[in-house]
Amino acid sequence: MPNNSLDIFNINAIEKNIRKNLKKILIVILLFLLVTGVLSVGSISKPIAEYSNNKLFNTYLISMIIAIIVALFTYFAVRFDVDEKTLFIIYFFGLIFLASPLIFGVRINGARRWIRIAGISVQPSELIKPVLIYILAIFFSNKKRYGEKSLETVLIWATGVFAYAISVFAGKALSSTLQITVLAFLMFCVSKIEHKYKIYIMLMGIFASPLPIIAKSYRAGRIKQLLSGGSTQTLAGINAIKSGSIFGRGFGLGIQKYFYLSEAHTDYMFASISEEMGLIFILVLLTAFFVLISLIFYVGLNIKNSVEKYVILGVGFVLTNQIVGHIGINLNILPSTGITLPFISYGGSALMSNLICVALLFKALKSIEWVEK
Repeated sequence: MPNNSLDIFNINAIEKNIRKNLKKILIVILLFLLVTGVLSVGSISKPIAEYSNNKLFNTYLISMIIAIIVALFTYFAVRFDVDEKTLFIIYFFGLIFLASPLIFGVRINGARRWIRIAGISVQPSELIKPVLIYILAIFFSNKKRYGEKSLETVLIWATGVFAYAISVFAGKALSSTLQITVLAFLMFCVSKIEHKYKIYIMLMGIFASPLPIIAKSYRAGRIKQLLSGGSTQTLAGINAIKSGSIFGRGFGLGIQKYFYLSEAHTDYMFASISEEMGLIFILVLLTAFFVLISLIFYVGLNIKNSVEKYVILGVGFVLTNQIVGHIGINLNILPSTGITLPFISYGGSALMSNLICVALLFKALKSIEWVEK
């Protein structure tokens, strides 16, 4: 007779419990992150409201409600069994949407990334991420594309990704271009395409990656700033993190957000939270992100090859890229550029994109088939 008291030390029992309660664990973590985001945006955007009479927090709440509605609609409406013609139509409209800022876009900080819809700024390069996950997941799960057709698959993938990337890059949005390209490449790497093609693409990417940086002096300047100790903005972020110490200055009592640290509520949310809440809360936050990402990849790597597998892994790649990028910039490890912290930073398009990814994740979890051990 098995000793139930030892189940907590039994890997198989732990794994069984995780699989049984997977959705509940994910929901709890996501709620924690969203609540943290609401409270943090409310606190860190306070100076903007005080000095410019900008109702930024109200806009954020409205954006969150809209994002949740869109995510729920996605969950109930999305299907993974579409044919190639439908998939191409989705891709084509996605390409038009991505290119729309070049014609109708609003230029902010030198980049043309946004369009206005009903008076609301929308960033297509953010919203295209779940669309790209969806397209590539269905594309790579189509077994007819493999074997003798591997080269054909690579060419179709490369052409499609290049068109998306160049549409974003034309709007002077290098960071968004990199995020889309990295997502597409990582999903390519976990596909069943022959490994030699993956190596070729990786080598091409390594040799080509310096070109957009060399092409514009201000991009190279960001690298130089990083190597020389960081920009004024990143140093302000580091000061915010240091001043938070273990327990923080206290909720709402941050100083750097008072225009010492620009974009404190978006690109430097990690630093802002560190200042107010301190190291202990940051460790809790990092643990939540780590468990979330670990569970997503655990599922993705332990289910049978299917469209759901690629969807789940794609969501994991998007969230990991954002988390690592945002925190790396805040810690002055990566060059300063606009990357938000998932579910927490202010930014309607980024939040909607993240929640649509979550909707795709939970839709995929409904139909997963575990690999037998």
